[in-house]
Amino acid sequence: MFDRLYRHGRLVGIGLAAALLNACGGGSATAPDTEPFYLEEEEEWSLVWSDEFDGSAVDSGNWTFQLGDGSDNGLPGWGNYELQYYQADNASIQDVDDTTALVIEARQEDAGNSAYTSARMRSVNKFDFTYGRVEIRAKAAPGDGMWSAIWMMPTDLAYGTWAAGGEIDIMEVVNAGTDNQGVFMAAHYGFEWPLNQITSEGADVDDATDWHTYSLEWSGDYLRWFVDGEHLRTVSKDVYYSYYFKDNTDGYQLASNPSAPFDRDFHLIVNLAVGGIGPGVELDPSAVPGEMVVDYIRVYECSYGTGNGVGCNSLADRSIESPEAQTPEVVTTDIYTDAVGPLTWSFLTGDVTRDLQAAVGWNNEGAIDISVSEVAVEGRGNVLDVMSDGGGNVVINATDGKIIDVYGHRGGGELKFDMYIDSSMTAPDSTISIKMDSGYPALGSVTLDVSAMPKNEWFSYSASINQILANRGQQSLALGAIQNLVVIEPSAAAHVQLDNIRLVCGSPNGDCGISAPPQSTDDLVITVLDENGEAGSAWSPGICAVSAENGFSDDYCDGNTSNQVTWSVVPTGDDSIGANAVKISFGDGVGGAWFIKDDQGLDLSDSAGGTLKFDIQLPAETVADGVIFKVENEYPQGTGAIPLDLTGYAPGTWKSFEIPIVDLLSSTNAEQNNPPGGRLSLAAVKAFLVLSPNGEQGGKSIKVANVRLERLAGEEVEDTGILGTWMLAPEAGSLGVGPAEFDVSWWSGDDGVIALRACYYDDEYVFSRDGSFRNVLGDETWLEPWQSGGGEECGAPVAPYDASIPATFEYDEAAQTLTINGQGSYMGLPKAINGAEISSLGDVPGSIVYNAYEQEDGSMLVTVEAGAGVWWNYRFIKTAEPPPPSPFQGTWVMAPEAGSLGVGPAEFDVSWWSGDDGVIALRDCYYDDEYIFNPDGSFRIEYQGETWLEPWQSGGGEECGAPVAPHDSSVPGSWSHDQDAGTLTISGEGSFVGLPKAINGAEISSMADVPASIIYNAHPQEDGSMYVTVEAGDGVWWNYRIVKIAEPAGPSPIAGTWYMADSDGSLGVGPAEFDVSWFSNDAGVTALRACYFDDAYVFGDNGSFDNVQGDETWLEPWQGVEAEGCAAPAAPHDGSADATFVYDSDAQTLTLNGAGAYIGLPKAINGAEIGSVADVPASITYNAYLNDDGTMSVTVEAGDGVWWNYLLTR
Repeated sequence: MFDRLYRHGRLVGIGLAAALLNACGGGSATAPDTEPFYLEEEEEWSLVWSDEFDGSAVDSGNWTFQLGDGSDNGLPGWGNYELQYYQADNASIQDVDDTTALVIEARQEDAGNSAYTSARMRSVNKFDFTYGRVEIRAKAAPGDGMWSAIWMMPTDLAYGTWAAGGEIDIMEVVNAGTDNQGVFMAAHYGFEWPLNQITSEGADVDDATDWHTYSLEWSGDYLRWFVDGEHLRTVSKDVYYSYYFKDNTDGYQLASNPSAPFDRDFHLIVNLAVGGIGPGVELDPSAVPGEMVVDYIRVYECSYGTGNGVGCNSLADRSIESPEAQTPEVVTTDIYTDAVGPLTWSFLTGDVTRDLQAAVGWNNEGAIDISVSEVAVEGRGNVLDVMSDGGGNVVINATDGKIIDVYGHRGGGELKFDMYIDSSMTAPDSTISIKMDSGYPALGSVTLDVSAMPKNEWFSYSASINQILANRGQQSLALGAIQNLVVIEPSAAAHVQLDNIRLVCGSPNGDCGISAPPQSTDDLVITVLDENGEAGSAWSPGICAVSAENGFSDDYCDGNTSNQVTWSVVPTGDDSIGANAVKISFGDGVGGAWFIKDDQGLDLSDSAGGTLKFDIQLPAETVADGVIFKVENEYPQGTGAIPLDLTGYAPGTWKSFEIPIVDLLSSTNAEQNNPPGGRLSLAAVKAFLVLSPNGEQGGKSIKVANVRLERLAGEEVEDTGILGTWMLAPEAGSLGVGPAEFDVSWWSGDDGVIALRACYYDDEYVFSRDGSFRNVLGDETWLEPWQSGGGEECGAPVAPYDASIPATFEYDEAAQTLTINGQGSYMGLPKAINGAEISSLGDVPGSIVYNAYEQEDGSMLVTVEAGAGVWWNYRFIKTAEPPPPSPFQGTWVMAPEAGSLGVGPAEFDVSWWSGDDGVIALRDCYYDDEYIFNPDGSFRIEYQGETWLEPWQSGGGEECGAPVAPHDSSVPGSWSHDQDAGTLTISGEGSFVGLPKAINGAEISSMADVPASIIYNAHPQEDGSMYVTVEAGDGVWWNYRIVKIAEPAGPSPIAGTWYMADSDGSLGVGPAEFDVSWFSNDAGVTALRACYFDDAYVFGDNGSFDNVQGDETWLEPWQGVEAEGCAAPAAPHDGSADATFVYDSDAQTLTLNGAGAYIGLPKAINGAEIGSVADVPASITYNAYLNDDGTMSVTVEAGDGVWWNYLLTR
């Protein structure tokens, strides 16, 4: 089946005598000239088992039904995201076309959590066999999304888990009778997932909904597939193999029998699946109900009697060639052999080494005495010697402290070592854990039970990487970001020695191991292709290509060949470009690519603010179909194919391109690679410019010159943090749920889920600079029944999960929390909220608080506990940086110069009227009006007491006067600047720029006509000024030129979260400032009032203030309690009211605005100690002093000569 996952449970075969088809003798199919004769065709195969499906019901002596949706087997959707629930009732024996037959019917009916039912049955432990001929006459179920299959799986797990144990698909038909019909013949083999291998080929079948005969001939030398008696495909034993994990002593092995994994008992499986990833198209609902019909299944043995079933080949077409032979490649990386490291790599430019070290990793702050050293052992040389008197651990890591990239080890990798346990110094009932970690608690491990291990002798041990990954810590081990390659952790007293520590990995092509550390450079301009048409010095081997004639498997770096892609140095013909370029010529074929590479890779991590620049000249035939470019790490990771923008390009001319690196980082096009790849990482760039013409490439060419990276100094690159556009990472495990944070063991999305829910994985989560948040879902997103009333499917967003309600966000980087405010706004899944998984739109909350963890690779882990011990976990990647800060941020005034204010018949035309020097003098009360655009999106006009009024506002003449509502800033205003569209929107009744009367489409003359918002055109000027215009009626344009007089204030130096220091004297009162002689806290007070000392005072970057008190704080009787003590916070001192703060660093004052907001004690206000909630003031002004040690002293005179003093710490 299509990457069908095979359950790991052990199946015990019961071999029936009639099923042992390996007891015959005869000739060899691979050496037919040695066979002395052939039997007559009708005698060549002897029937040993069949089911003619001619009884009244499915024969229970032949078949067992598998039931459910796969969840009971740990495979929801049967590993393929199938939609059906299997039940026995869907299989029956019926008369079909004048014969009795097995009918498996797919029905639309609810069962379990599925909307469809069908049947799946297998012959395991009832008929299992090795070698023979299987013949099936069947009709596939018609319709898109229907998936009929008869296939075979191994009966035992001698070769481990799927697909190392093998799978043979005899008849696999999807979308029968439609334009999307596919009939496949396949074998799965090789490695455990995810390195599982497949050889597959389609069969040309007219209409698979009609009767056809499907056959497989299986021997120790080959697999042959037939349809309707025609031999269509042969796969010889040279193609398949089994590289499997034998046990913890021998580790991974290549099966010794060349026929493996197809050299032992298999059993038959018959099923009809509904939907899933196999059909490759969405289910057509009209296809259900649908039927798969099987007339018979017959199994024969070869009559020649050879030991491995060969010889019966009279039906074979000898002209059919088997695919090329395959064998796994094994790579060994030594970690400790007589010494720790080093790791070594060889490149054309020479060897690269990376030193390793062994050190004590954890000694429990000295409570445990653990040591690591090297000692000489006879016959071994030096070994690693670890001693502990009670736990701790020893680690092996890189001396440079940087992460180690272990790649290609899933499915075929192992950590191997030799160990000696000294029983005299090792606790007999203890354990020794061997771990790898990517930064605690992200780790994986295996645990050795000392009582079960050999003692006082050397023994070998192997732990598969899949085992290590499966036994995870609080977070999953990231193989690409290993901190400690090996951790040795005894649970108690121990003396152990280790030797020959190594990573060994098998893979189909040897593409596994440990990545070499990339090169680094401080150059601000990195030459990729120089003026001589040669690769820059940092790139080795330099210019290379890849093309179809070798299946795109190997690069070649000689441009003068007969390959599809060739290149040579030619003059540019344009002095402004430089002397030379490289001309790339393409022969017949598609997909050929030219690039500049470095095998080791370059570390360009500090280049996010840089620009990729190059010059290109293209002929018309190349321009016609377009050109793509890429930047890559190791394929398939990188930018993916990006179309080169040739808008307005004249063929035959030189054009310069400048591509911001930030645009490359945001590209997710590598998801379209085969296999899909992750986004570009600047940590190890290996191909900095890849060029390829689209379509048929014969006769096309490209000239390229001056390829370089121009980058900024690191401090010039803005760290935007959470700001920008994010998407759920399109990779397995980025969405999942489990019993703990970072645990997705209950369910997680894999490649099938990603494909099925493509409408969901393209949803965007946008965090804007003004604190707003938006879910951008497009035309469709993934819906669940509680939202739509239908099934689980793609569909139009449903309110309130359609971004129809404005939302904001608050990100506390220190606390690692992300709060999304606004009903219907969310991260990940709408149903997963704090404390519950909701199932009704009536339960949608107004806000959700997530845990949010920014990762070193730029991704973000977001989690939420949606019920006790129910953790939803998401991994997001940033796909776009936020637009640069708007130049409007700051304070502006009308330019005090002639013509800055005027009106005319067109934009920028003030020919009807404009202010001159006389107007400026007369209206000086207007020209000092300040338009304040705050970074948080708020807008305010500061009038300095007076502004210019017109009669419709004041009822008097045109004159200076006090602002008149609503044009007096009494209504809060906001602003937004669309820099791409060149528009400025001012929202809030009475907010405006220029003149209040000039609105969109009219000049108003009544307060009743004041709009809620006005949209202006905005044109930034090179001198920093801004032209703002509005068409206030057809052909009536008001034009303003404003100038910035102040930048926005930066974050307050006190922004952040503060607490009362727990040191003695941090809280007290006395007769003078800083005097706490009357009363102050000591250790006893601090302990008694612990509920108070954990209160947080939160000063937001946007000027907001919050008292965060948790479940309890310290209350006094005037606040509604009988006695002083810890109790639930009491309004208004419970943080329920909105509050702001103003900190004046020059005056050293701190003002809190908002009834109930306070520092220290609620009762201590300006001039008094209050004793009633009725006396709570609207604001309090404190003295505030930032101290050199990072603390802050805050004081308030709460009555004449009564000073309360507080010491706060972050």
